[in-house]
Amino acid sequence: MKALMKEHGILLFALMSILCLFPAELKICAAVVLLVFFFVRTKKAAVLPLILFSAVCVPRWSGDMPEEGIYRTVSVHAGYSILQKGRTRILAYHTEPFLYDSDYWFDGACEPVSETYGFFRFRFSSYLRQEGTLYSADSSHFSLVKENTSVLHGIQKCIDRVPEELHEVLSFTLLNIRPKDSAGAILYDYGFSVTAAISVIDRALSRFLDRKKRKRVITVITALFAWIYHFPITVMNRLILLCAQQLYKEQKDAVMPSLCILLCIFPQAVFRGSFWIPAVIRICRLTGQRSFSERTLYLSFVNLILYKSINPAVTFLFPYIRKAAGIVYYISLCTLLVPGVFGRFLLYTSTLSNHIAEVSVTSSPAGAGLPLYVMLYTMCAHNKYSSEIRLAMLIGFCMTGLFHPLGEVTFINVGQGDSILIKEPFGGKTYMIDTGKPAQYGAVQDYLNAKGIRRIDTLFITHDDSDHSGNMERIQEDYSVKHLVTEHFDTYQTGKIVFSDLNRLTTEDENQSSIVHWFTIAGLNILCMGDSDQAAEEQIIREYGDLPCDVLKLSHHGSNTGSGDRFLDSVKPKTAIISSGAYSIYHHPAPEVIDRLAKRHIPWFDTKEEGDISIFFFCGLRILVTSRGTAALL
Repeated sequence: MKALMKEHGILLFALMSILCLFPAELKICAAVVLLVFFFVRTKKAAVLPLILFSAVCVPRWSGDMPEEGIYRTVSVHAGYSILQKGRTRILAYHTEPFLYDSDYWFDGACEPVSETYGFFRFRFSSYLRQEGTLYSADSSHFSLVKENTSVLHGIQKCIDRVPEELHEVLSFTLLNIRPKDSAGAILYDYGFSVTAAISVIDRALSRFLDRKKRKRVITVITALFAWIYHFPITVMNRLILLCAQQLYKEQKDAVMPSLCILLCIFPQAVFRGSFWIPAVIRICRLTGQRSFSERTLYLSFVNLILYKSINPAVTFLFPYIRKAAGIVYYISLCTLLVPGVFGRFLLYTSTLSNHIAEVSVTSSPAGAGLPLYVMLYTMCAHNKYSSEIRLAMLIGFCMTGLFHPLGEVTFINVGQGDSILIKEPFGGKTYMIDTGKPAQYGAVQDYLNAKGIRRIDTLFITHDDSDHSGNMERIQEDYSVKHLVTEHFDTYQTGKIVFSDLNRLTTEDENQSSIVHWFTIAGLNILCMGDSDQAAEEQIIREYGDLPCDVLKLSHHGSNTGSGDRFLDSVKPKTAIISSGAYSIYHHPAPEVIDRLAKRHIPWFDTKEEGDISIFFFCGLRILVTSRGTAALL
C-alpha cells in the first residue's frame, strides 16, 4: 500500500477530492466510476482505493428530525450555535451565545434549514448540510440543564469578565467566533490560529529537543488541542500528518496518505480553505514546485475559487502571518488574566488586520472570461517566468473584470425586496436599481464582489422603503458611487443606456410614487415597476399607450395591488420577473397575479424559487439564466 500511495498518491487524492464534491445520493455511483478510472489509468486493481472511497461514502450524520431531549453545545458562532446528541445535530439561533460543552434541553420544535440560491452568495444551508446540521430552531426552544466543565467553557466564562471592547477579538482568537459583518481579523482567517499556536511551541522546542523527540511531543500537544477544540479540520490536518510521518522514513512520503485519510474522516474538508491552503503548500513542496511565485499562484487560485478574493498581503506574507497569529493566540490567553496590560495591543492588532483585509482584490473566475484566461495560461507554459506572468494575469483579470466581460441585467435574490444590477459589456458603465434590505446586504455584496465591481456609475433608489433602500449608505461606503438618483426624472443617461421614469404620480404613498424604470439594452426593452400600484399603471397606460416591453419586473413583489389586467394587456410582456422572499408575511406573489400571467401565457421567474436571475447579452443572443440552473433564450 505504501508503494501504491507513493506512486499514485496524487492521482488517488485528486479522485477522492472529486468524489467528496458529489452529493450523498450520488456518491456511490461516482465512487464506482472513479474506481474504474483509477484501474484503467494505473492498471492496478488495489484494495486501498476501494477502502478509501468506501469510507468517503459512509454517512456521518443522521438525517432524521431531532427529537426532544438533552443536546450538548459543540460549536458557538455569532448568531447561532450547533448542538449535538449522538449522530443528530441541530442549529439554534440566539442573541446571547450558548455555553460551550453545556447540556441543553430541546423541546423538539424545529424546522428544516431553509435553502437560499444565488450564483455567488455563501450558501449557509449547504455549509450546514456538509456539517450534518439539517434542522434549526429558535433559542426559546432550548433551556440550560447543566454547565459542564471544559477548557472552552472556562475560556468563554473568562472572556465575559474582561472589558466588553475586548470580547470580539478574544472570542475570535481563542474560540473562533467570527463577528458578524467582519471584514478583517485576517490573522486568524481559515481558522489557523490554533495550529499557529502549535507552531510557536514547535519552534520553541526546536532549541531544546532533537527532531525525533520534538515530533513526538508536538504530536501529543496537537492531539490535546484537537480534543479541546472538538477536532476541527485545521488541527486534525496537522495531527494526521504528524502521525503519518511516524510511519515513513521520508517526511514527504507522508503528505498524500495524510491528505487522503483526512478526506476519509472529513469529506466536507474539500469545501474548506483550512484544508486546501496547507494542502497546496505541501503538494507544491512534494512536486518540486518550491518557488515563491508558484506557491502564490496556486494559493491565489484557492482563494478565488472558495472566497472570490485575493489578498496579496496575506498570500505573500503567509508564513510570517502564521507566526504572528500564534504569538497573538498566547497574548490573548494572557489578556484573560491581565486585560489592562495586553488588551490595548490586541485592539491594535485587530485594527491592523482590518486594514490588511481591505487590500483584497475581489472577483470570481466563474465567468465567460475564464476560457480566455485558460488559453493565455497555457501559452505561458514554456516561458521562463511563467508563474509570474500567470499570477500577474490573474490579478489583472480580477481588477479589470475580464472574468465577466458580458453585459447583463441581474435581479439579485434579496428575499422580500429589490436589487437589480445592470452592467454594460467589457468594463462599461454599471448601474444599480435599489439595494435590498439591510439583512440581505451580504447577498448584494457577494454578487458585486464576484463580478469584480468596485464602482457603480449610477445608483437609483425607487422609493424609501427599507427593502429597496436599506443598503444605500453601505453601497456608497463600500463601492465608488458616482451618481445617486432618489427623485423622479424624465430621462437619465450617463453611458449607452437611456433610462426613462414613467411614473408621474407623487403622493404621500411611497409605493404609489416609486420610480418606474424603462430602458433598452441589447435590443431588449425592460420595464421595472418598483412598488407602484394599479393607479400608477393606469397613468402609464394613459400617457404611453402600448409601451413595448420584453421583460417586465412585476410591481411590489407580485402583490395584487399591481400587475392589473389592463396593464398586462397593454404592455404585453414576453417574460415576467418577480422578486419575492420565501418567508414574507405577505405571501407574495399573489395567486391572482400568477393567474393573470398564466392566462396570457406569460412565463415568469421568481427569485424565491430560482435565486439570482440574470439576462446575459452575447453576439446578438439574449440568454436568461438562473442560479437554480434554468436557462432560456429571449
